[in-house]
This record gives sequence, structure tokens and C-alpha cells, in this order.
Amino acid sequence: MARVHVIDEDEAERATVGAALRKRGHEVMESSAAPADLESLGDSDLVVADIRARNLDGLDVIRRLCGERRERPIVLALAGRQGRVGARTVLDLAKGLGADATVAKPVSGEQLANVVARLLTKGVAGHAD
Repeated sequence: MARVHVIDEDEAERATVGAALRKRGHEVMESSAAPADLESLGDSDLVVADIRARNLDGLDVIRRLCGERRERPIVLALAGRQGRVGARTVLDLAKGLGADATVAKPVSGEQLANVVARLLTKGVAGHAD
């Protein structure tokens, strides 16, 4: 199966998502913050990045990964309530920056695992849509 890196500062959310992905046979790495250099994401097949991740927020992760070679991991951006800016606006921005899929929180681990499975089956990584 795939190597999935989950970046979310909410420990309970990370655990829920990680458990659902492991249940489907994926190898899951979990981080509460995005690594500043993104080097540790290099061997991931897919990255799940929360919009509110520490160090680099999810939008910064998308910008940087999509600005590099397209062989880099698929990026799935999550968004919860974003204060004055609606979640839909943030999700649309994430898609515009190159996220292959976006999901609004709250989302169950199984729902997210279904999106991950769809993206991996589709084979998004390695080419532009």
C-alpha cells in the first residue's frame, strides 16, 4: 500500500485519520507540525496537511510541494472553520494552489480514507490534471 504523511496539530484528529488509513493497509507517518524543509515528505506517496498545521500551514505545504517536481506527493488539504474566511474559500484556494483533493472538517477517518483511496487509484501523483 501507500506511505501517507499526516500533518495535523490536533492529536485526536491525527489518531483518527491514522487509524483509518492503517486499517486499509497504508504506512502512516504522523506529525503535529510540517517539517520546515519538507525533506521528510519526499518518500511519501500522499500528504494529508491540515490548514492550521504549525511551522508551515497547509497552504504553504501545498505551495511548496506543488512548486517542485510534480512527482512529489499528492496533497490533500483539510480545512475547518477559518474565522472570518469561510472553509469553502480556503478549500478553493487550496485547489487553486494545486491540492489534488480537499475535504472540509469535520470528516471521519473512513471518509478521508475513501478520498485517499480514490486519489491513489486515480494515480494523480506524477502528472498534472
